[in-house]
Amino acid sequence: KKGVLLTGSKYFAGVAVGMAFGYFFDPMSGLFGLSTLALIAGMTNSNSGMYAALTGKFGNRSDVGGLSILAINDGPFFTLVALGVLGTAFPMISFIAVLLPIGIGMLLGNLDPKIREFLKPGESITIPFFAFALGAGMDLANFFNPTVLAGGLILAILTFVCSAGMGILMFKLFKEKSFIAPISEASTAGNAAATPAAIAAAAAVAVGAGAMTQAELEAIQNIVPIATAQISISTITTSLLCPIGVILMDKYQRKRGIDGTREDLGLNNAESTSGTQERHAVND
Repeated sequence: KKGVLLTGSKYFAGVAVGMAFGYFFDPMSGLFGLSTLALIAGMTNSNSGMYAALTGKFGNRSDVGGLSILAINDGPFFTLVALGVLGTAFPMISFIAVLLPIGIGMLLGNLDPKIREFLKPGESITIPFFAFALGAGMDLANFFNPTVLAGGLILAILTFVCSAGMGILMFKLFKEKSFIAPISEASTAGNAAATPAAIAAAAAVAVGAGAMTQAELEAIQNIVPIATAQISISTITTSLLCPIGVILMDKYQRKRGIDGTREDLGLNNAESTSGTQERHAVND
């Protein structure tokens, strides 16, 4: 449930902001060089490695489990759908590649508790690899371009505020008490920097199929470099904002008696102890 809520809220928040931006500004080079492509690509993808690390430390088991569904938003598929460049080339294999391991894991974990315990440490094994790939793909020279930097920072703030805000709203609607997970996923994925190039490649295919004009293809190709740089800046910035936001939310929740690492949320220690004593008294 949490994975579906987070994936859906993040996607629709990104699409809504991107479409609104394209309505009020030039969709190709609007405010501070931002484009609809950069906004949707940056806002609809999340850093799975950081989500796993933050929910593993500050969240509970169901928060971490939401990662299995969140993995669907990795890559350019949702961005392609939102921009309408996908056409008939539906990449079914990408869905199979994500959903098949999930299905196998759910089957094995429910059939045998020992297998579930054996595979449990694997959640944290991939975190160093995500972090290394994130740093290796960054170009620090982008920070010296004022336009790119300003656009990237705006993209990061929109991603963090809108993704976290929409996620928290959905969690409230579905009576969830801890909001660690929505803040943990309010980031831009490192691999989202490759999405503009993937969009341009898909657009080239669309031109060959007659679904797009050559002028539209050239317009997309022209914004690929700056969109890539702005998404990279957003990736770095949100990788700082999300941990800070999670720590602040964790402190706020604990003051209200909510321990985000527990599944029985909303009970502080005193209430939990009192409830246990009452049950013992009834049993006696």
